[in-house]
Amino acid sequence: MISKNINLFIAILIFSPSYIIKAQTLKGRVINNEDNTPIPYATVYFTDLHTGVSCNENGIFEYHKQLPPSIKIKFSALGFQEKIILYHQKNITDSLIIHLNPSHIDLKELTISSTTGILQRYSITNIEIKSIKEIQINAPSNLGEAISNIPSVYQVSTGLGISKPVIRGLTGLRIVTLLNGLRIENQQWGGDHGMGITENGIGMVEVLKGPSSLLYGADALGGVLYFTDENYALNNEIEAKIESRFESFTKGTNNFITVKTNKNNWRFNIHGNYNNQADFAIPEGLFVKNSRFKEHNFKTSIGYNFKNWIINFRYNYLHNRIGIPGHTHDSIIKPELFKTTRQLRENTIPAQLITNHYAMLENKFYFNHANLSIIIGKTLNNLREYEEKVTIPGIDMLLDNNIYNARYTYSFTQKSQLIIGTQGMYQISSNSNNATEILLPNASMFDKGLYALWHIQTNTVEFQSGIRYDSRTISAPLILKDDGSNFSFLKNYSGFNYSLGINKKISHYLFRINASSGFRPPHLTELLSDGVHHGALRYEVGNKFLKNEFSQQLDIGLEFNNEHLSVLINPFYQYLQNFIYIAPNGSIKNGVPQFVYKQSKYATLSGGDFSVHYHPHFYHPLHVEHNISYIYAADEQNNPLPLIPQTRFNSTLRLEFSQSSKIQLEYISLQHLYFLPQNRVVQYETQSKSYQLFHLIGSFKLNFSNPIILRIGIKNLFNEKYIDHLSRLKNIGIENPGRNIFISIKYLFNYKSS
Repeated sequence: MISKNINLFIAILIFSPSYIIKAQTLKGRVINNEDNTPIPYATVYFTDLHTGVSCNENGIFEYHKQLPPSIKIKFSALGFQEKIILYHQKNITDSLIIHLNPSHIDLKELTISSTTGILQRYSITNIEIKSIKEIQINAPSNLGEAISNIPSVYQVSTGLGISKPVIRGLTGLRIVTLLNGLRIENQQWGGDHGMGITENGIGMVEVLKGPSSLLYGADALGGVLYFTDENYALNNEIEAKIESRFESFTKGTNNFITVKTNKNNWRFNIHGNYNNQADFAIPEGLFVKNSRFKEHNFKTSIGYNFKNWIINFRYNYLHNRIGIPGHTHDSIIKPELFKTTRQLRENTIPAQLITNHYAMLENKFYFNHANLSIIIGKTLNNLREYEEKVTIPGIDMLLDNNIYNARYTYSFTQKSQLIIGTQGMYQISSNSNNATEILLPNASMFDKGLYALWHIQTNTVEFQSGIRYDSRTISAPLILKDDGSNFSFLKNYSGFNYSLGINKKISHYLFRINASSGFRPPHLTELLSDGVHHGALRYEVGNKFLKNEFSQQLDIGLEFNNEHLSVLINPFYQYLQNFIYIAPNGSIKNGVPQFVYKQSKYATLSGGDFSVHYHPHFYHPLHVEHNISYIYAADEQNNPLPLIPQTRFNSTLRLEFSQSSKIQLEYISLQHLYFLPQNRVVQYETQSKSYQLFHLIGSFKLNFSNPIILRIGIKNLFNEKYIDHLSRLKNIGIENPGRNIFISIKYLFNYKSS
């Protein structure tokens, strides 16, 4: 099937009517649209190359390297509205005159989605695109906390070392995570297994809320997290940065180093990260035993472009050692047993040792009216859980995933395009003979899918529709039972999905409506698990008779934008057929509670977001941001679903300053988070009380030849004692972290070669 799909795309490539390549020098000037004066040091950014050039003091730029026949170019400058154009190569030497309009404020950066190639503001689907710099303003301690500032996005946490994303109440196997288009598979079936991605070297995150199977296939039932690496350095430049953070509640440090270079059509990035955190402190002054963790991360990317061809190779290594706090087999749980007066960071057990390798090769081919993208990737995840023995793991599993993704985009006009694609992966899950327990049998999984997407745009209306077919085969050739018997498992699951949406722009208003579907086959762990999951402290039993989950969602957005105010109202309704869940059956096995996988006829989720961003003209430094996230979930009998987040009010008051001095105050930010009680819980959940948090952060810039950025602040300013509803330590009565005083120092270096 893979070879047939690749042959199809090669045929499309050969018969494309626009296979024209020319050498080129692109030059031009960026000027003020009001008085035609040059805009000095404006940035010219080639979105597909992930690099660009800077204008000189006269607003003039030149780019002497090969460019694809058709490419998007973004022009930006401080104090001006950004502009994105689709540039078509015409002459050997082209000269552009770009007019930018002065702007009092840019409430939203012009951003092109990595998923569709469409401007964020005019996307048919609900895509939240945030730069890492933007979501780090409130100084999160980890990437999970950072993205949880996005409306309707939360995190399931086990202390600070383990964080899983939650989108509109769904998490785990219903969320697909991608890094630069590479699907990340890292045993996400486990509630105590994190994302497998750190903030190191990440430049942007896109969040697709709700069913997103059209572009990302099976499993994207609840949404997608699409992470994109930092851009390469600008043309003929070398960039470097060193950053170190200290946090008081863990006595921990998180250190980063980055080096980027761009020369002669070659681009190279390298990122390193070491994170070491001791047990975290809770508001009463005690520490949570074994909540410590360590993290090593190395990643690199190499890019090259020649004529109509762009190639990027990326590799990412991540190793974690994570303590498992709250681990016990006692039937009567006393919270004080997990608290201590000593804060330690030495390795101990129980713990998880997780090693990830991610590698991908991306090729893009550009023609006058089309482009072809082919990604081939591999991910390796080794998960070891140590419970009672230091040298012998309880679980030792290897997940080997091989991925291909090909997409062809043809533009009939600048406002009409067709996207067709194929995706698939071959996954092998195996157990080491050294482990004392086998939770999942050795098995393989093969996915394949085909899709088509049509996008049409007029001056005020955009329309998008698409259809997709997916098939998944799960095979476990030999499954051994406790009684000595054995059996095999082989089954195929398939499904169709669709997406249909339209938006309409009238003056400052934008109305968006989208209907989409999702498809998720039951996972190996839901079908065939039979053993102790040490991290979750339960014996899990699968159900081989589970059916496919299907989902349909209606998403509506009403947006208002002007120079000073941005408002968004975004309600949704999602229907999930054959909803799969895990629940206790009241028995004990191997000293832990026994949980079994079940399926309800259907479940529904509804709710929405309300967001506002106000930036008044009368006081330029002031930003007032507020959003509300609300989710209601029920099964066919109107019973609650497990682990549905609390309603959240998120408010930020920020003062930004642009004065030019040696010591510059960049911004001061005060964030207030208020969570309503969560009383709709399932049988084995505990209810959660309301709580509120305040965070105060300040950022300073020392404008030397190589700038230094200093951030200091206090998280949980008033040392609030609380337990979040999605904390996996909630059932044993362990509080979330207390007050945290942090300091971050970042050193920036830039060198421009001839």
